[in-house]
Amino acid sequence: MLLTLLVCLVLTAAAEGLAMLLIFRSLRFVYYSLLANLLTNPALNVLLSLATTLLGASAYLPSLILLELAAVAAETFVYRALCDFMPLKALGVSALLNAVSFGLGLALSGVIPGL
Repeated sequence: MLLTLLVCLVLTAAAEGLAMLLIFRSLRFVYYSLLANLLTNPALNVLLSLATTLLGASAYLPSLILLELAAVAAETFVYRALCDFMPLKALGVSALLNAVSFGLGLALSGVIPGL
């Protein structure tokens, strides 16, 4: 499980960092994206695993939706504070970056077992 968590974190940080770089062309913002992902990604994956273990497979999708929304909210605060974005811009950036990494994870879930 630890290796899976690490792979998820690395893929998420890489995807969101690259998107942040392409949008803003700022290595400082890429670093802030990494910090945001260090805060949210491990927690999301551990809590998702815990939810499905305790509540069963049927809890996966509702838990995933709630945890992804929580990650977007938490990362919005990070981008608001560190990038000095206005609230709606921080929310938009957070939602976009999370959509990018979620899409990558969804695409790779059929390719990488256990992802």
